[in-house]
Amino acid sequence: MILTEEQKKGQDVFFKIITEAWENDDFKESLITNPEETLEKFFGRSLPNVKKIKVTDQSDPEYLYINIPIQLKQTDQELNEKKKAN
Repeated sequence: MILTEEQKKGQDVFFKIITEAWENDDFKESLITNPEETLEKFFGRSLPNVKKIKVTDQSDPEYLYINIPIQLKQTDQELNEKKKAN
C-alpha cells in the first residue's frame, strides 16, 4: 500500500504520540484522562474541533486488543455499481 504525503505525516504524528506515552507515564495518564488538552500542550497549538479524541491504554501484554473502526456507509452510486457487477 502506498501512503499519501498526508497519511505519512499523520503516521509520523501518531508515532510521536505513542513514543512519548511509552517513555513518559505522566504524559500517558494525561493523554488517557484529557486527550485534547494534552495533545494541545504536546504540539503547542490548538487542535481542530473536528472530532472528539478517545484514548485507551492497550499496553497490557496479557490481552489481545481489537479496535472496531467506523463502519463506512456506501453511497447510492457504490450500491448501484455492486448491483451491476452481480
